[in-house]
Amino acid sequence: MNWPKLSEEELQMLEDLAAVFFTERQCAIVLEQEEKAFISAASNPISPIYKSYHKASWKNYYKTMSSKRQLTKHKVDHLGFNTDAEKIIGYLDGSLPKESLNRKLVEKLDRIVQAKAWLLEHKFQTKVVEMLMNHYQYSEVTAYRDLRLMERVFGPLLRMSKDLKRALADEMIRQDRELAIAKKDTKALGASTRNYILLHQLDKEDPELPDLTNFDFHPIILAVLPEQVGQEPPSEDQLLDKVRDWWDSQSEEAQIEDDE
Repeated sequence: MNWPKLSEEELQMLEDLAAVFFTERQCAIVLEQEEKAFISAASNPISPIYKSYHKASWKNYYKTMSSKRQLTKHKVDHLGFNTDAEKIIGYLDGSLPKESLNRKLVEKLDRIVQAKAWLLEHKFQTKVVEMLMNHYQYSEVTAYRDLRLMERVFGPLLRMSKDLKRALADEMIRQDRELAIAKKDTKALGASTRNYILLHQLDKEDPELPDLTNFDFHPIILAVLPEQVGQEPPSEDQLLDKVRDWWDSQSEEAQIEDDE
């Protein structure tokens, strides 16, 4: 395969970008690689680019999984990989040898890698399910199972917060602006400026925040039903006694104030 050739420094940069959830396309732009060839390499498990791109995600997932089980470092080294997702992640991050995956798991790995590539391209799960069914000639149920497995293995790479997307868009606009200035392209420069204004909503007035200096804050009182904490609810007579006690106490306080 004629994959893009990256230096050790570039592979490390790729790993760092993946750790903050850069997409394959965004990584190709930052590393100045031909987009189609780079994405193809990043979707093939035997490519060095694939290994570097997914390494940070697998390590984070593995650490999270270990932490949830409250394992010590010694126990992590001898972790019992029970689910298909755990076994695949263990293989991909080097915690398990290749021989630990049976034929069915290898086939599942190939399918979820393909599913991830299609999902990034087409965005809609229903479309990916249809493509999986047609390509692998299996049932809709199996297609959805593959998608669930893909989410557990590659989930951190498929989820990006709105703030992160905005930061990435900001960086791309900055790069477009620098390129426009270098080429003395006033039209492109104007477009990047407009995109920056729209991204940060600089064309809109800042919302007026309410003045809370004289705001009357009321305490919040949380109530729990007795049966919710394993207690018997009071009888009507007990409730009436409580009401009478409270009423008597209020009457006594009122009498004291009158005397004063």
